[in-house]
Amino acid sequence: AMFVSGSYLGVLVNDYGTQAPKDTLKVLAIGNSFTYYCGTPVMLKEIAWHEGHYIDISAALKGGWTMAKHLSLPTTNDMVAEGDYDYMLLQDQSLIPAKVGRDPKGMHQQIKDMAAVATKVRTTSPGCKAVVECTWAYWKYDFGSFKSLEDFDKNGKKGAKILAKAVENAVVSPISEAFRIVRTERHDINLYNADKHHQSVYGSYLKSCVNYLVIYGKPFGSSPADCNLDPEITAYLRSVAERVVLK
Repeated sequence: AMFVSGSYLGVLVNDYGTQAPKDTLKVLAIGNSFTYYCGTPVMLKEIAWHEGHYIDISAALKGGWTMAKHLSLPTTNDMVAEGDYDYMLLQDQSLIPAKVGRDPKGMHQQIKDMAAVATKVRTTSPGCKAVVECTWAYWKYDFGSFKSLEDFDKNGKKGAKILAKAVENAVVSPISEAFRIVRTERHDINLYNADKHHQSVYGSYLKSCVNYLVIYGKPFGSSPADCNLDPEITAYLRSVAERVVLK
């Protein structure tokens, strides 16, 4: 079974096989609907399993939530308190990276909020590596108040770098660049939900592939996970993810 809509409620049962993964990482995803649509954390776990890695993933997700709001969200604080995380995936409200890129001074507080979330996670998970997600540009809200998808992407990439620089031991996950390449090369693949804002199931798969490569840093093996999707499309999406992360 696979999540096919925006709701992150349901049951997913996949047969991953019996081969034991060779290692384990504990990951905390903090974000909103750009993470919970189509069960992205579950996809990341399945992708890693097929590569011989076990990800013990927890996800603190609430629609539209910013890093500032996560600082006081009980669910997030409970998960942070659990501790011993190896990686944190930080996905801010979808406009914030681009707004930071356009006006870093005006977005000073949002930059501080990102750093504060990472600092809080590290109170219980010393040495935890941070991944700041650079999410995709979209059409909704008149390109999110930017001039075009290209302008949205340009500012988002700039802002994600600024946000990552504010967080010690952090890297950027170049999800937006992977989306841009697919939009340019394969008009037959729709990475977006019908609202032209959130990701489709293929958008979630691409995001998960990018995050997987950012964490592990090695190409996909000979038996990758397709997550019950079209194998030709997923093979292409994995190749794009490798191009943007392992270039």
